[in-house]
Amino acid sequence: MTIGIVILAHEHLHRTRSLAKAIASPKVKVMIHVDANTPDAAYEDLRAGLSQNAHIDFSERVACEWGCFSLVTAGMKAARSLFERWPNVSHVSQISGSCLPTRPIKELTAFLERNEGRNFVESFPAHAENWVIDGLSAERFSLYFPFSFKHQRTLFEASVAIQRRLGVSRKPPQDLVPHLGSQWWCLSRQTLSAILNDPDLPEIDRYFSKCWIPDEGYIPTLVRKHGEDVMSRSLTLSRFDDQGKPHLFYDDHGDLLEQTDHFFARKVWHGADDLYRRFLKKKRPDTERSIASDFGLDILFEEAKTKRCEGRVGRLTVGRFPAAAHNMQPATAGPYGAFVGFGHIFYGFEDWLGKTTGTLAHGRLFKKNAVNFANHKKEMPGAIPACPLIRDHNPEQFLCNLLWNSRDQHQSVMIELSDTLRMCEFLINDPNAQLHVLEGSWVLELFARNLKDTQLLKRQANRLQQAEAAFIGEVRKSGRNQLKFIRFSDFVIDPDSVLGDIQTTLSPTVDVRPEARLQYRDFSNLREFFTQLHELGIETDRFGDLPEHLPGELPVPDIQEAREAG
Repeated sequence: MTIGIVILAHEHLHRTRSLAKAIASPKVKVMIHVDANTPDAAYEDLRAGLSQNAHIDFSERVACEWGCFSLVTAGMKAARSLFERWPNVSHVSQISGSCLPTRPIKELTAFLERNEGRNFVESFPAHAENWVIDGLSAERFSLYFPFSFKHQRTLFEASVAIQRRLGVSRKPPQDLVPHLGSQWWCLSRQTLSAILNDPDLPEIDRYFSKCWIPDEGYIPTLVRKHGEDVMSRSLTLSRFDDQGKPHLFYDDHGDLLEQTDHFFARKVWHGADDLYRRFLKKKRPDTERSIASDFGLDILFEEAKTKRCEGRVGRLTVGRFPAAAHNMQPATAGPYGAFVGFGHIFYGFEDWLGKTTGTLAHGRLFKKNAVNFANHKKEMPGAIPACPLIRDHNPEQFLCNLLWNSRDQHQSVMIELSDTLRMCEFLINDPNAQLHVLEGSWVLELFARNLKDTQLLKRQANRLQQAEAAFIGEVRKSGRNQLKFIRFSDFVIDPDSVLGDIQTTLSPTVDVRPEARLQYRDFSNLREFFTQLHELGIETDRFGDLPEHLPGELPVPDIQEAREAG
């Protein structure tokens, strides 16, 4: 048995030359069509490189354009030329110049010998099947398409809109039922000859010349008219993404392609040197893979589509901005701790947190003029620098990238209401954020600043108080119940319980006595500061009541006890 292969090529012709040489043999005849838009020098170089091979020839060149009938014309001219040159071929398979044989070519000839007279082409009714991923389906056949989709897009869209408004509906030639499918087909000699010699072919060609992307409908439709034994599947592995563009195969897809039950794969990247070396060897071991109706690899393509459309959890690419349009999943890579207001109650809280929980505890990441990474680092994995200018360009994505690039460790961040309310809102709405909030922490922040100007103090107090009110409003709006609000007095009265709970939340296996590790800041003048705030008319209700004894403040001894002691 002798089979014929039609190769449609238009670029990277050195790959076409390698492909043709690898598959051509006394039992496999190759007819190459090169797009007339391809430079003549490249075409002549290809011809010269294959001129000594008697099993390879070239068909008349046609100037091709995507989505136009010229692609059908090129394929049919090549098929006619193949029949004229080698009249004894039993099957003809059309592939592209970017295809690779995923199985030894002798397996294809043996397979077609066992399936003499059978046709292999995807062919689904245009009105009944959802074969099209992106774009028009049945309207490809019922409307006129006189304008190029690529080069006359505005006219193309306007033409479609006008025809829809006018109710235009073309009828196909008699006995034709429009079908859709892959342009990479393998037909028996009988069926392809019947198509090429159809007396109604001029009328059929005129009809398809006004269809959109006719190469995906021409053979799938005509094979139903002339073919008696049709298996609706292609022998070429070709899959499309969510936008209808073909998946590209790269060097790291070699093992994947070894598993497919197809004989060819498209579309292979022209720079995949390892793939071309691997699959164009003259001597390749038999695969002994059967052709099944279940392709077996569809789940992998579905996963690729999911990654493209939805991304990986915690990884937003440029194609998925703004993130608000893709809120089906958290923007961050996994759970992390977020502590609001803790920096003004203890010295080195983040250092203590990292040591006692084994987590990566960052300081204030969003401080106005500083980025405080864990362990005082200047750069984190992923080449993320401690640069406020870079951070402020997109602070949410800065945090997402930081969490993603160190996702093998549990992380935590410190934040103050004066840093950025924008990030506070982000943390509230991120289900991965294990949020711990010190109520009224703005009071401790102002206390630490030790402002002498009372008017400035009042303005700052009002600003921070309003920021806290907005923060609380966002909390209520979010409906989250896993946020933990902690009072200052709880820290002072029972620090073991509060800090132990924080440790357990971040690292359930830890068991450390927290009071031996942390040192309070000096709050001996906090009572006088509260009096000053009240005199300025500032409400401090959310801070709660001050405990009897404050860190740094010596307890006042009982008078009676003092007398007895004297």
